[in-house]
Order: sequence, then C-alpha cells, then structure tokens
Amino acid sequence: MGKYIICDSFRGDFIVGNKIVYLNGWTRGLAITPECYYVGVSSHSYPELQGKKEEDSSHPAKIVKLSRSSLKIIDIFFLRERNKSECQIYDIRAVNIKDEGMSDWKPLTLTL
Repeated sequence: MGKYIICDSFRGDFIVGNKIVYLNGWTRGLAITPECYYVGVSSHSYPELQGKKEEDSSHPAKIVKLSRSSLKIIDIFFLRERNKSECQIYDIRAVNIKDEGMSDWKPLTLTL
C-alpha cells in the first residue's frame, strides 16, 4: 500500500503516512497542489464528545495551508471572525491549478 492521507475529524488530526498534525477542529476536505496541502477545518460540532469544554471549542472554521514536504503550517484562512463558531466545511477544491487530490476533475464552466 502506498502513502495514505486521512482527515481524522473526531480527533482534529490531519495524517500523512505516519505523521500527524493536530488542527483543532473537524478536519474535512482536502485540496492538494504540488507544494501544499489545504485542509478544511470546521468548528467543533460536539465538543463534549471530544472531552473539550465549550469555551475551548469556540473557534471559527478555517482552511489551513501546510507544506507538503514538512507538514508545517504556512498560513491559516479563517472563514468567520474569531470566537464565532458553527461554520462547517464539507469539502474544498483548488481552482485555477490542478488539484492533485482528485482524479479527472474538471471545473464546471457556465455561460450566461
């Protein structure tokens, strides 16, 4: 089996092979470019199930940009203001560049 990539939503982890990066939220959605991973991270939906206090789980949804070579965080794009939760991400995609996380995906072009 080759290298695997997992968004472990319950734990808040992004896993590449045997390396784990904790991203503090429900990891959902992945876009892959030649140099970076872009991981969607939703607000904690059920903090009590994860052993977290409500005040520890109040963070906005975000997209985290990580280096593919080191898995270090390069940038974080917050989808809402800090301390406002309840924004959920279900999937993300790279546009205007090949998303290496997908096979044969082509963007929809609309003509008006």
